[in-house]
Amino acid sequence: MGKCLLPIPGKWKQRWGLVWVYWFSHWFFVNLMGIRHLCWDPMFLLHDLEKPIKLTIGIPYMRIKQAHKGARHHLNACCPRDKWRICEALCDWEASHFTKPDGPLLAKETGEKYHPDLMPMLEPYMKKYGFWH
Repeated sequence: MGKCLLPIPGKWKQRWGLVWVYWFSHWFFVNLMGIRHLCWDPMFLLHDLEKPIKLTIGIPYMRIKQAHKGARHHLNACCPRDKWRICEALCDWEASHFTKPDGPLLAKETGEKYHPDLMPMLEPYMKKYGFWH
């Protein structure tokens, strides 16, 4: 397991400037993982974009984080699960390994721990795009 490249403690994420730094680094790594694993889609550029917009208008970060759980790229959201949403979720999980101190798992480990019921659906994508470490 690698080390988080951006170890910002949870209490500091409340500070507006550091949230922007964290958001940008996570957005960058999600897109980088998509390119690295050859599953990038232009929709990845919109990944978590609502977070900085809502921060700009003054909504507290913890409220944004809670509302974000239903975003289209989260596999537990009530959205159709197409190839690109699955790939974006996998890239999000893989990027979290590098950007979130509280999320040190790789995509495969995250799927096995938090979404074991979805693993039969995710496994072909993980193997095809190199997330199956």
